[in-house]
Amino acid sequence: MNNSVPVNLLASRADERPDVDFLVMDDARLSFGVVDERANRWASSLAALGIGRGDTVAMFMENSLDTVVLTFAVNRLGAIWSPVNTDYRGEWLGMTLAAIGADVLVVDGHLLQRVADVAEQVRFGHVVVRGQSDSSGPSNSTLHDLAGFFEAPAITPDHQPSPAELSAILWTSGTTGRSKGVMQPHGVWLQWADHHNSLRRYQDGERFYGCTPMYNSTAFIMNVMPALLVGSQACIDHHFSVTDFWDRVRFYDANHTITLGTMHMYLWGAPARADDHDNPLRTQFMTPMPAQLVDPWRQRFGVETLLAGFGQSEVMGATQYRHDDAVTPGSCGRAVPLVDMTLLDDDDVPVAVGETGEICVRPRQPNAIFQGYWHDPDATLAAFRNLWHHTGDLGRLDDDGCLWFVDRKKDATRHKGRSISSFEVEHIVRQYPAVLDVAVVGVKDPLLDSEDELMVFVVAKADHVIEPLALCQFIDDKAPYFFVPRYIEVVDQLPCTPTAKVEKYKLRERGVGPGTWDLHTATDWRPSR
Repeated sequence: MNNSVPVNLLASRADERPDVDFLVMDDARLSFGVVDERANRWASSLAALGIGRGDTVAMFMENSLDTVVLTFAVNRLGAIWSPVNTDYRGEWLGMTLAAIGADVLVVDGHLLQRVADVAEQVRFGHVVVRGQSDSSGPSNSTLHDLAGFFEAPAITPDHQPSPAELSAILWTSGTTGRSKGVMQPHGVWLQWADHHNSLRRYQDGERFYGCTPMYNSTAFIMNVMPALLVGSQACIDHHFSVTDFWDRVRFYDANHTITLGTMHMYLWGAPARADDHDNPLRTQFMTPMPAQLVDPWRQRFGVETLLAGFGQSEVMGATQYRHDDAVTPGSCGRAVPLVDMTLLDDDDVPVAVGETGEICVRPRQPNAIFQGYWHDPDATLAAFRNLWHHTGDLGRLDDDGCLWFVDRKKDATRHKGRSISSFEVEHIVRQYPAVLDVAVVGVKDPLLDSEDELMVFVVAKADHVIEPLALCQFIDDKAPYFFVPRYIEVVDQLPCTPTAKVEKYKLRERGVGPGTWDLHTATDWRPSR
């Protein structure tokens, strides 16, 4: 058995320590033995629905223990799991589900109606529902209750996945078009879990805590897989909460966690409490890590080690560092041992130290990065030019070999730890009846320089009036809540080049002005989640 594959390591852990807790959420605890047995039962049920090696299983589920168990069940059959952003609805949901190409969807009951709403875009042979639902679901699919999967015989499938086989398809948020499916092999998970545990200097018996969404690789690479690797506990929460975060860390007695984007800025901005320092957390990845907060954060919250770096779904960590490394505060650190990194110009020639180039990486070990984009050979070919994966982000290297993030080569904004495609937001806004033209840009978040607030510039059709709140509510009905902009400005025309391309740099420079409508100050209404 190849224990470099998570599902095989789970079986080994179940043999070695069947009664030791592995997955923890609230008061629910699943031991290694229970997770392994349940994965085998669910694999049996999925096989009865026709799932086998190379098939995809779509997942539209919130954070839960069942979500994790399902990934092991799918991989045990040699099949591929593909989770979808649970904020998606309407066209974006249908488009992503269709791109997965699965015959089986597993969905939380409260999300079933959203699937029914896109039945014309995508059809599933079988829809497995977790929990209660008020919806009858799509009429063109056979519905099953996930609870029935518990009754299936616990069989061990014959197939043993290899590290190079495809394990999962994780979806980007899109940059210049539709979202892309990032193809992750089995071998990627434990390699990066081992690297992160080494960087954390993991000590026997310590526990991991995660509150990032499970449709994102972070939940697995920083929580579930590190715990599996060392035979410890992965503590999972439903979502991130500013008011409850530290209480939840104490509840789980967790020693390691990660926060993304403005998560830690919101925690820092919360009112100080007398017990801020009283928590078991020993290490915290903060991506990005504001240099000015390193010492104050450790003093206030008592966290021994802060870690940060540069990475993406395609590459789990191109550069990383600990706060006590010899790096200049504010940089992204140096290349990690699993990959080579360089900065290339538009002709794929390395740039000099101090000059800006595209951040490019290649693996130093087999199966250390993604395999390409699902059913998108053109995007895969574009990304893997001249033996390097081109990240689409710009940076520069200093004399010490540390990476400094400069900007995004791709036209996207970033807020609260997620990239948002301006192309996708513009596609939705153009559907609003009064809109003639639109351009979406990111303007700097006042809390964190590396984060953006979404700003929409719109041109109204003749004899039409655009009411910003109504436009926001329209976007909220059509797309994920994070597509709803904070700022809207109605303009007579957009600045364009002679070839009619919008000069977005002029809009970014213009930014928020006296004629800008601000969602946060103009109304109490907020987008739905």
